Amino acid sequence: MAKKQYRDGDVIFREGDPSDSAYVIEGGAVELSKASDREPVQLARLKTGEMFGEMGILDGSGRSATAVAAGKVKVREIGRDEFLRQLETDSAMALSIIRKLVQRLRAADEMLAQGSAKQEVARLRRDPTRATRPGLFGRLFGGGGTPTGRIEVRISQLPGERGAELTKLLADTLGRSKGLSVRPIKEILAVDASVEPPRRLAIAAETGRQWLGPLKADLLIWGEFPATGASVHLRFVSALVDRADRAGLFSTGTTLVLPANFPPEFGHLLAAVALAATVVGDETRTAAQRQALAEALEAAQPLMRQLPKELVSKERAAIQNCYGNAVATLATLGGPAEMYQVAAHAYRSALEGLSRDHAPLDWAMAQRNLGCVLMALAERTNDSETLGAAANLFRSVLQILTRAEQPFEWATTQARLGQVLYRLDLRTGDVDLLKEALAALQGALQVIGRHDDPLRWADLLNSFAQTAQVLGGELRHIELLERAVSACESALQVRTRTEHPQLFAATQNNRGSALFLLGRLTGRMEPVAGAADAFRQACEVYRTEGAERMAAIAEKNLAHVEETLPARRSERRDPPAGRRAWFEDEESDPAPAPAPRPLTISPEDKVR
Repeated sequence: MAKKQYRDGDVIFREGDPSDSAYVIEGGAVELSKASDREPVQLARLKTGEMFGEMGILDGSGRSATAVAAGKVKVREIGRDEFLRQLETDSAMALSIIRKLVQRLRAADEMLAQGSAKQEVARLRRDPTRATRPGLFGRLFGGGGTPTGRIEVRISQLPGERGAELTKLLADTLGRSKGLSVRPIKEILAVDASVEPPRRLAIAAETGRQWLGPLKADLLIWGEFPATGASVHLRFVSALVDRADRAGLFSTGTTLVLPANFPPEFGHLLAAVALAATVVGDETRTAAQRQALAEALEAAQPLMRQLPKELVSKERAAIQNCYGNAVATLATLGGPAEMYQVAAHAYRSALEGLSRDHAPLDWAMAQRNLGCVLMALAERTNDSETLGAAANLFRSVLQILTRAEQPFEWATTQARLGQVLYRLDLRTGDVDLLKEALAALQGALQVIGRHDDPLRWADLLNSFAQTAQVLGGELRHIELLERAVSACESALQVRTRTEHPQLFAATQNNRGSALFLLGRLTGRMEPVAGAADAFRQACEVYRTEGAERMAAIAEKNLAHVEETLPARRSERRDPPAGRRAWFEDEESDPAPAPAPRPLTISPEDKVR
């Protein structure tokens, strides 16, 4: 960190400059402004203790505004690498920065709206499409302006002597939250206690959805009030079943445990959890949900930074688990990627208090969600250690979840384990990882079928084909390569050129790789010619779609395949023993060809 001083009017950085550092003001003030059609629009005036310049580091872009000293200014400059390192190790700092960004960008939107209203009217007359473009707050969270639409929440009356009182407390607390319309209902959602817990929770969720339909509501909150009377256990049932296989997934057993007489400051946390547990069915309502969730999480920060000391470990764990779900949900809805770090910290805190023996389903789902978060982080860091940790988490989850009791969660965890192991093999070259990945993907395909979820089924087949192709090449296993080709051809029944062009091209690239290796191993030219056709189709689609980098990869693969198809080469019908095949020139003696060279696999072609 370096200390710097500026005089009044000095430019600290200009809009569009590289984002190579952030600044903390130690004295004085700094004005941030953004260029407009006529004159700069002031976005914010920052004072001592505030940070600026961090946005470009977070999203990898240039400076989004110009920073000018307003009077004499002293600042501390923090280099990009040091700033990112602190974000990774200090979750409190990350939360504080996110909160400040939200506040500043919301204020900036207001300033822009007030300061250039007349100009905007004139621009809209010239270009009506501007009305649909997102504002600054919308760009941060992936939304488009100020969406509307409320989540309809119903609260089933809690059982017991204090049930009606606690239900009213919940309704009153949640009813003050933005984005929610809350009403209590008199019915108690009760399920026979003699039924085994997984089945009992599934019955409760099914009953809850039956209630929500006639009520035209989105979410049902139901719960229990244990005999001790010290806490209330809340669960959440969305009218729509969540089939997104995302980080932050709520299961039927996800439980928020709160003190029976929880204070008002728990209201923001309750709102965030309720919003995150709701599955909405259209983009407009999703944008409203995202914005309301961002603001609820922002408001919940004081509580989460210092949870009340009187909370017992079980209550703390349940709160951290549900909070992690809410943060991870916002990240998957388009929030800042740094929120995955915050979610990971929350899940780790939750797992300190969750017991595999006493709450196996809660423990397993927290492990699963943490694994999903680590997968998302590994995609950005390309870190083998993070991928390995995710794989271990998924393995432990599969010791609890079963295909019979939790088929969707079990199958998607198998799929994720296969994906992680495949990526680990790309870094380590461990064939045993590929074998385990293939078995996991086969398990997922036993549950996920084309009729129920065609796109996910096709994605799984593509992942299976990719893994089988690499393993078949490593082991020189003809049957595996044939199965890879067959899986690609099945996936292409859904990933069609007209409906899903880039997915079609990715699968064709995988199909081409498998066919090429199959031809080299068998000594047959027919699969090699098929590989050339597959790569040619992939290249054509990538070019049409404007995916130039992907097109270049497909062209490289095509060129390599065409090297083996010169006019003077002929097919050898009798490949030699030992599974090593070669191609033979008509004017020379047979000679072994080099081992089949793997073709290039792009990140977009990897497991989705």
